[in-house]
Amino acid sequence: MKLYLLVFSFLIISITNSYGQSYKSVSTFLAPNGITYKVGDKIKLGRASGSNGRFIYIVASGWNESTDSESNMLSASEAGSFVFIKKIKKYNLSRDTNTYFIVSLGGMTRYRLDIVNAIETCEIAECKKALSNDTSDKYDQLIKLKKLLDMGAITQEEYEREKDKILNK
Repeated sequence: MKLYLLVFSFLIISITNSYGQSYKSVSTFLAPNGITYKVGDKIKLGRASGSNGRFIYIVASGWNESTDSESNMLSASEAGSFVFIKKIKKYNLSRDTNTYFIVSLGGMTRYRLDIVNAIETCEIAECKKALSNDTSDKYDQLIKLKKLLDMGAITQEEYEREKDKILNK
C-alpha cells in the first residue's frame, strides 16, 4: 500500500511539474513593432481598445485578480501612463504560444500585458499602426526612383516631381 502511495505521489508531482513549467522566463523580447523590450523597460500606454472603455490586453494578474474579468481590465483613465516590465514570460503550449509581460504602474498591483495583441490594437503607444508600412513603402519607392534617375531612365525634373508626389502622400 505504501508503495502505491509513493508511486501515486511521484506521478502527481511529475504531472504538476510538467504543467507548472508551461512558460519560460526570458530577459528580452523582440516585438512585432520592431522594438526589443527587456525587463526593467517602461512602456507608454496607448488607448483602451475595449468596447467597455477598458484595456483588453492589460489585466490584473496574481493575488489581486478578481473572478469578474471586466474588473481585472486596466481602466481607460490610465492611457498615456507608463508601465514597467517586471518579467517576460514566453508560453509555448498547444493552446497558448504567446509572450506576456508582467508589468506594474509603480504600485503593488501587477498586470499581465499581452504584448503582441496590445501592439496590434495600439493599447501601447509604440503600436503597429504608428509604424505603418506606408513609411517603408515610401522609402522603397524613393530608392527605386533614384535608381531610375541614376540609370538615366528619367530626367532630374521627372525625379523631383515624382519624389514630391511620394513624400506628400
